[in-house]
Amino acid sequence: MLCCIGGLTFGQGWEKTYGGASLEGWEDVLPTPDGGFVLVGSTRSFSSSGSDYDLWLAKTNADGVLEWNQALGVPEVNEIGRSIAPTPDGGYLIGGVAVTHGVEQALLLKTDAFGQQEWLYLSADSTAGYEAIPLLEGGYALAGHRLQDSPPNAPQPNYDFFLEKVDTAGNSLWMHSYGNDFPEQCFALLQSQTDSGLVLVGYQRPSANGNHNIFLLKTDTAGTLLWSRVYGLAAFEEVATDALENTNGDLVLTGYKQDSTAQFKDPFLFRLDDTGQALWWKSLDAPGLQAAFALNSTADGGYVLSGEHSPAPGAERNLLLLKTDSSGMLQWSKTFGGPLGEGGRAVLELPDGYAAAGFTTSFGAGNQDAYLVRTDSTGLSLTNLIQGQVRADFYGSCDPEGVGVGMPGRIVEAVGAHTYYATTDSSGNYAIPVEAGTYTVFIREQSPYWTPCVDSSIVVFAGSFDTATV
Repeated sequence: MLCCIGGLTFGQGWEKTYGGASLEGWEDVLPTPDGGFVLVGSTRSFSSSGSDYDLWLAKTNADGVLEWNQALGVPEVNEIGRSIAPTPDGGYLIGGVAVTHGVEQALLLKTDAFGQQEWLYLSADSTAGYEAIPLLEGGYALAGHRLQDSPPNAPQPNYDFFLEKVDTAGNSLWMHSYGNDFPEQCFALLQSQTDSGLVLVGYQRPSANGNHNIFLLKTDTAGTLLWSRVYGLAAFEEVATDALENTNGDLVLTGYKQDSTAQFKDPFLFRLDDTGQALWWKSLDAPGLQAAFALNSTADGGYVLSGEHSPAPGAERNLLLLKTDSSGMLQWSKTFGGPLGEGGRAVLELPDGYAAAGFTTSFGAGNQDAYLVRTDSTGLSLTNLIQGQVRADFYGSCDPEGVGVGMPGRIVEAVGAHTYYATTDSSGNYAIPVEAGTYTVFIREQSPYWTPCVDSSIVVFAGSFDTATV
């Protein structure tokens, strides 16, 4: 006989998926005054055509439950929302891209507080928008990269950074491009709180066979270039994916660096002064391949990052959440997801923890679902824990205190609103992190050669730090 011996259960945090049978993902997230979240990304399951992507905007409550959502788009056009920012009137400003028959146009969308579209602006052809922000002086700014004309024999397409100012009614006021004969792609935009200048962040690739380097520039409020900087080492690729400004005006960048063999890849934090002079660089090295795509500051002066982690080249990735101190020293690192792949694209600090938004292919309703992870202050999300031991009871007494041998390699399943799994270790012990709810716990792969002492056990988690015995 096999006995399943239960242990303690306790809880706080959750992970939620959103979507249908096709493809969804979040690209950015904002906190709301009621403790909930507003998220933007894309949906194919709920698009106007069912085959193209629509920009997807959604509001959840504090528990991650959808309160409303809007799929915004038109047939035969793929729209993706990549950034979201609050506007002074209580609405939202979304930056992104629309693709019509292979032609990209940067997208700027204004909604009211409930996600209803007020106006949509599409920029020039061959532009891809990544971030949009309200400006201190009024109006909005949109940044990304723009395809420039290249000679017929050019070894690679030539993209430049672009910056565009749009008024509050969605009318373009000016656009500037920045770059040279090398491809540059922009992923982040911010406005300095000290001098109102605009900072654009991304990468530059100096040759078709060369590595990417960090590319950073600053303009005044009219878009006039003040300075630009390139940072990088010959033996590595360095790509900046996000940036913020500290309270003293310093800049902090994140992204990833990768060696030329693609065997090592790690996030970094890079701090610079307001003229782009380097102050310090911290590489957050760990086994496997990791990349950061989102950065935020924390109340203790440190930083929180989100992105992806893969244990080895070719292995599936999981959503990555990192916390550092004010000097960029790693304090903890957590991964979230299942066996089929996840990624983080946005991150927030909350009063009692963190939130990371992205995508999952392991969980949810379809091929790829949007994914929102809510953690406590130590980075734990599914902190309800079902744990115990699977063992063989050769005397058939089913006495939890009796003599038995732990059974390794047994799959234990917990079925509730979501299904979670664990495999027993060499001593037959297992631990299954789950969110609050009711679960039926049982051993998979029953055998004709043994009989379970109980077919299944019921575990109920009503709230935080509940305890129970299976």
